[in-house]
Amino acid sequence: MDLPLPEHCLLPIGRRTRDELTVEEIQDAEIRIIKAAQKRSFQTEYSALSSGKPLPMSSKLLTVKPRLDEDGVMRSDGQLENAKYLPYGVKYPIILPRKEWVTKLIVRWYHQQGNHTAGTNQTLAMLSSRFWLMQGREQLESAKENVMNVEEEKQRQLSR
Repeated sequence: MDLPLPEHCLLPIGRRTRDELTVEEIQDAEIRIIKAAQKRSFQTEYSALSSGKPLPMSSKLLTVKPRLDEDGVMRSDGQLENAKYLPYGVKYPIILPRKEWVTKLIVRWYHQQGNHTAGTNQTLAMLSSRFWLMQGREQLESAKENVMNVEEEKQRQLSR
């Protein structure tokens, strides 16, 4: 019998029964990581949504109309809810908190998918097919700067 991923990873290497993750395990891990980041960054809002209370008027999330999905992930309940033929993730994108490491990794991945040449608008469009990025332009510019700094450091090390 296969153990759930966390328990399986804790086994000594010789006792593990498989080497690869299943699609379901990867998706479950992604959901858990994003939900944990949302709980850290939006404690008050997450608590209010979980208990069915209104968001505080001072919340930065009021404009994106957050709601919790069946997995407890905060999603934007925005302007696309009446669009019949759009996928669920596009109609209700996952809200990514600013300055969380998982957000930085996701933004970096989408930037790399554009081969580092896609413009800000194009990268934001790719991201918006699944995510609502809080202060998206700033996040993307920061990711571009980090990539450039890494490339410059690599060049310096190679020229030594």
